[in-house]
Amino acid sequence: MLPDVPQEVKKIAYLGTPEIAVPPLRALHEFGLDIPIVITGEDKRRGRGSKVTSSPVKVESERLGIPVAHDLTALSNVHVDLGIVVAFGQKISQKPYSYKSAFS
Repeated sequence: MLPDVPQEVKKIAYLGTPEIAVPPLRALHEFGLDIPIVITGEDKRRGRGSKVTSSPVKVESERLGIPVAHDLTALSNVHVDLGIVVAFGQKISQKPYSYKSAFS
């Protein structure tokens, strides 16, 4: 169960990449929160055949119908009230922190 979400939080940006970041994304979505964008790591070559694969968070986001971006600059195109970061795997510059709220 998620704690009470403040009334002023209407839209959430989610930043995450590996498998460990999938359950929190799924929980936020199931809770009914509006997630207009997910930022995740680039598709990478993985495994023995060096096949290009998407991050687990990207796969889940697409399954849930949530738009996905790979670059933090995409946040400038979407209004969000809160940013949630779970095992994102990239350095986050000062600019995304200019939003009203953010935590990891």
